[in-house]
Amino acid sequence: MQNVNQKKIINQYSVRIDQICLSLEKESLLFSNQVLSKHSIKSRDFINLIGGDSLKKKGNLSQLLYAFKYYCVSLSYIFLWLIKKIFFNLLIPKPCINSSNNLHLIDIYILTKSTLSDKKFRDRYLSELVDVIKKNNLNYAYLISFYEYGFNPINWFKLNKILRKSTQKFITEFDLLNLTDFFKIIIFTIKYPIQLNKLIKSYKINDDIDRAIISSLNQSKQDFTIHSYLRYLVGRRIAQKFGNSKLLSYFENSAPNKCLYKGIKDNSNKIKIYAYQQYALHLWHYGMTPISPYESIFSITPDKIIVNGIFYIPEDSNLNYSSLAIRNKEVFNVKIKDNSSQCLVLLPQASDLCITTLELVSHFKIKRNRLKIKPHPLLASSILNSIPKDQLIYGNFYDCIADSNIIITSETGAALEAISIGLSIIVIGIESDLSLNPLIDLGRGVIWEFASDVEGLNNSYNKLLKHRENNFNEVNSLANKYKKLFFTNSTEKLLLQSFDFYEND
Repeated sequence: MQNVNQKKIINQYSVRIDQICLSLEKESLLFSNQVLSKHSIKSRDFINLIGGDSLKKKGNLSQLLYAFKYYCVSLSYIFLWLIKKIFFNLLIPKPCINSSNNLHLIDIYILTKSTLSDKKFRDRYLSELVDVIKKNNLNYAYLISFYEYGFNPINWFKLNKILRKSTQKFITEFDLLNLTDFFKIIIFTIKYPIQLNKLIKSYKINDDIDRAIISSLNQSKQDFTIHSYLRYLVGRRIAQKFGNSKLLSYFENSAPNKCLYKGIKDNSNKIKIYAYQQYALHLWHYGMTPISPYESIFSITPDKIIVNGIFYIPEDSNLNYSSLAIRNKEVFNVKIKDNSSQCLVLLPQASDLCITTLELVSHFKIKRNRLKIKPHPLLASSILNSIPKDQLIYGNFYDCIADSNIIITSETGAALEAISIGLSIIVIGIESDLSLNPLIDLGRGVIWEFASDVEGLNNSYNKLLKHRENNFNEVNSLANKYKKLFFTNSTEKLLLQSFDFYEND
């Protein structure tokens, strides 16, 4: 909920990041930087800039600590990656791909914690797409990237065992990269901070927006970006080994995504990249996430971007967009119960937001037996220790919300799914901050409301509940408008068309 001046600042910030990227050499290592990808913008100084607060200059000690952290984490990552490659290749048989002809590579993350908990591989991102691919007997394999693979070798063994037992075909970075690539990773680790320092020193500062950018880049010195560079190397190997293929990628417009695409496009112009942006990313409201048209110059843009709904298609973009909600088919199938009276708290992944939300909810004036709490799958379990066991619920999101009428949440795209099937939403947040509320002004005060303190939470709950009781037709109408804007229903035909499938494929 930004005012006009804040939106202007954010747009200027975005344009200047684009200008920096245009100044980079095509072979620059800085495409692995999350600040320059505009995926990670929530630095403290950027928030201060949006809020109108003064920017604080970092001392030399901070810079030294950033450098120390970068090299310690990077070298540890390299060492562990080498061990994991040896471990993985010893335990996992090479991918059984009968033919690389017309191969459809499904690029997704594998959530280590969830996979270990489920004791089986589950595609949480593009499973409906894969089902259609299998039904039409298309050649495919999963290109998996490990998320939170961790340091525990026991977990490595368990995860690898799960993948071995799966009937799916997998290709991983450990299969594709070799000793030559390992030495490239070491060289990257040395050269990357040198290039970043050179960029920072050459950047001319004229105003607070420039200062916020430099502050963000300085803070990014502590971030190891090897995982993004690894994806670039993976892209190179894909281009070399699977030249006549399509990449169907779960896309978050992040540096790892862009580096993968760059690795492919720098080495092949035959592979087509289809990016499925199947999530309700909040920063669309601030002009930060839509792909810049300048990025095509550097071979880091997909050939086609498939977003959830028409709201996400920029009006002035020259890129190829279409809308199809592959992950959210149940939005069109789930019906809310007329007699639902349960209030459900959806906890986000970020620990600080969870603590804030739980603190407010602990003083919430509602009967305990009507309040349930569903944690994010990746939330640290230690945060849940203070919650009574009978209030916690787990499992499928749509099963959990079926008995609810009002949802309390913070910074989660699940709010869009819930509001689109007719539930009322209370968003916990502070409007003057860089709020990541996924909802738009449509229906505020009727089907959704903000709350930043206990009084606001109670007032919002009573207000929304009253609207549901007295003006349910209006609530339902607003829900349908959200659904039409943010979700496009998928069919088998549309799924095939999304990656330009034709009979001669």
